[in-house]
Amino acid sequence: MATSPVPGQVEAVHEISGITVVEYDDGNESLFHVFVDGTDTKMFLASLDAALVHGIAYRYDGSGTEADMYFMRMIGAEAT
Repeated sequence: MATSPVPGQVEAVHEISGITVVEYDDGNESLFHVFVDGTDTKMFLASLDAALVHGIAYRYDGSGTEADMYFMRMIGAEAT
């Protein structure tokens, strides 16, 4: 998980039920920046799946949540 601004091109904007994920690509990797109901969560994640899970956890558990990390671990996915 990164928390600093990401250089690169916006590749796509994904919106689902108040969760917006902006996909950036710097030529080497894609990173996904998460917003919940217009609020910047200040999180960049390595996959769209992790970004969506983070958005849901942030909405229901708040900014200090670790629920997304535990959920991703429970289903055997990377929480990066």
